[in-house]
Amino acid sequence: MSDEIMKLVAQRKQLDETFRRKEKDLEQHRLNWSSACKKIELKLVELCEHDYTRENYAYAPLYCRHCLLEKEQVWRLSRISSIHVTKTHKTASN
Repeated sequence: MSDEIMKLVAQRKQLDETFRRKEKDLEQHRLNWSSACKKIELKLVELCEHDYTRENYAYAPLYCRHCLLEKEQVWRLSRISSIHVTKTHKTASN
């Protein structure tokens, strides 16, 4: 192979490696972001006095006027927090 081809192959491998590193960093950032969002949403479920409304289109989801969480999301998060509280309570009592 010529030197030029070897240089181009090496450059391509370097770009691929850089891409894989950046992709891992991005995935870690997404996990951190997702975790932070979930913590905020769990607090909103606890603190907000939800008042639901919906947009004026077919099958529009209900969402809270105050915290903007959808009703199904609030229901799902409240179940998660109640399960977590129950597990924590059982662990503490044992």
